[in-house]
Amino acid sequence: MSDQPTESDWRAFREMVPELRERFLRVHNRELASILEVDYEVMSKVLRSVDETNKAAMATPDRGLP
Repeated sequence: MSDQPTESDWRAFREMVPELRERFLRVHNRELASILEVDYEVMSKVLRSVDETNKAAMATPDRGLP
């Protein structure tokens, strides 16, 4: 008997993937949402800062840059 999965093993696994995905999300969805929310808040602050820096740079006259 081989240690390699057979085609029927892969077929059974593929059929289980949606159920496993849903189970994973039921368990971890809140945690994932909180991580993404924090990252979104941090990224929003960074983007606002970059935007303000760009606006300030555009308003500043050329300082001898080539």
